[in-house]
Order: sequence, then C-alpha cells, then structure tokens
Amino acid sequence: MNSLYLLRARIKHEFDKEKQAAKKKSAAMNSMAPNEREIIRLGMDMKHMKTNSEIMEEGLVPDPIQ
Repeated sequence: MNSLYLLRARIKHEFDKEKQAAKKKSAAMNSMAPNEREIIRLGMDMKHMKTNSEIMEEGLVPDPIQ
C-alpha cells in the first residue's frame, strides 16, 4: 500500500514539473500577450493606431523601425 502511495506521489510530481515547464515555455513565447484576452485587447488597440503613412500625411515623423 505504501509503495502505491509513493508511486502515485512520484507520478504527480513529474506531471506537475512538466506542466510548469510547459507553462513557462508558453509564457516566454507569448510574452507580449500571455492570454487570449490580452491578444484581443492588443488587437483593439492596434486597430485604432494610425499607420506610418497617415502620420507622415499629418506632417509628423513616425517611430523608427526597431
């Protein structure tokens, strides 16, 4: 009985480690928008931004390309 408990605990520990590693990897890949809600919000923000052409038509200088 004790060995089954230890085996279950070991499997759960390994599963949790893999889950955390996947979460860290996902967060690193999506650092600008870590979740769907943030992606939607950023899309809405960008929808209302002026393009470089529109900015230049107004006689302003757009941000440099990074």
